[in-house]
Amino acid sequence: MIRCLTRERRLLMKCCASLSATSIKMISIEATPQLTLVDEKVKVILHGLEPGSKVTLRSQLDEMKMKFEAHAHYKADDKGAISLTENSSLGGSYTGIEPMGMFWSMQPSPGQRPGLRYSKKDVTTPMDITLSVYKGHINMDVLDSVQPLAKTLVQKTYMGPNVERQKVHQGRIRGMLYKPKGPGPFPGIIDMFGTAGGILEFRSALLASRGFVSYSLPFFAFEDLPDTLDNIQLEYFEEAIDWLLSQNFVLPGGVGTVGVSTGGELALLLATYFPDKVKAAVSINGSTAHMTPGLCYKGVDFPMQDFEMSKFKIHEDKSLQGIDLFTNPQEWDKDIFIKVEKAKGQLLYIVGEDDLNWPSPEMVEQSVARLKAHGKDNYQVWSYHKGGHLIEPPYAPVCVKSYHKAWGNVMRWGGSLKEHADAQEDSWPKMLQFFYKHVGGLSYTHPVTSSKL
Repeated sequence: MIRCLTRERRLLMKCCASLSATSIKMISIEATPQLTLVDEKVKVILHGLEPGSKVTLRSQLDEMKMKFEAHAHYKADDKGAISLTENSSLGGSYTGIEPMGMFWSMQPSPGQRPGLRYSKKDVTTPMDITLSVYKGHINMDVLDSVQPLAKTLVQKTYMGPNVERQKVHQGRIRGMLYKPKGPGPFPGIIDMFGTAGGILEFRSALLASRGFVSYSLPFFAFEDLPDTLDNIQLEYFEEAIDWLLSQNFVLPGGVGTVGVSTGGELALLLATYFPDKVKAAVSINGSTAHMTPGLCYKGVDFPMQDFEMSKFKIHEDKSLQGIDLFTNPQEWDKDIFIKVEKAKGQLLYIVGEDDLNWPSPEMVEQSVARLKAHGKDNYQVWSYHKGGHLIEPPYAPVCVKSYHKAWGNVMRWGGSLKEHADAQEDSWPKMLQFFYKHVGGLSYTHPVTSSKL
């Protein structure tokens, strides 16, 4: 049934099952399904416990020499069972009824370098998450010294079995393309990230698993692209759009664009400057003003909003937050904002109201005011009260701070774990439907309705 499991992983699952079977009173952890796409829920139930007994459930993810974990305290019901969809966590990494709490609440394990962020590098392999149960309510700092009562393995993947991956090295454009198997045509998406540079492929892999052709497009610090953001030409992105639309497996007529942070700014810019080629744009906490240094089009530099480096707020743990660098966007020169009124496609702003990188809510307000002033109604705003900057697909470890290469420091992105996880869970399926409708067409039905891998 699960064809992509390696022999080693099968043996681990067998060992976990054996440990569960030989534990006292046949204590076991049932996770259904054990292999899913990242954005799908897993039903977790504990069996064979003493009625009313206290236990600690733990999740662990060990990958790329980085370790993440979460724990939660539960009390068994009168049948000796605990269901994460019905029973409340009484303490630990989260509280209350949280069916996927063991997944989104995972944070870097103690004793590692500060600022670790989980972003899947090799999307061709799944995330291997071990669930363990321990007797009593135990704090995380002593869990390693206690023997678990039972274990099981859950695998979550960004790249489904019906997805193809191919490298792009065409003209001056670079990156990685993900597409569903088959001739298509499928709706095409340009997928971009921010000022960390390089390439991140996990969102494109998941988009392809949900029926899109997604082009993960780096624009600096990758292969032979420029090392820095200096002198980035908008023509590069237009070439990427043209190339994607030239593929016979991509629906003609226009693409979608999506990006977070600087990638969100670029998503709006592409919809603005190439309105006949971009049907829909999603900006996830992207600047709605020109904020990217060195960006130009047809040899002319875009104006750039100034900010004061001396106003960085430094926290006790030496982490920084960028929002204090900026004045109120209401005070900015109106010409500094992207002329979104020129976009013909649909615009979607996803906003974390607790974004600590820059003033996303206020910038979106200015962008919407600009659209309204020009009589435009081709936009939607989804705003999340305690959502932070990095709103990503759901059910992976939430990131509220991480090391940033460009700043050479740990940056605070904002958001509280629970509310940010809720923002990710809510925004992701809505974004998929937005693209299905506006890039795929009203009659388009994505080919992946379930990931029974």
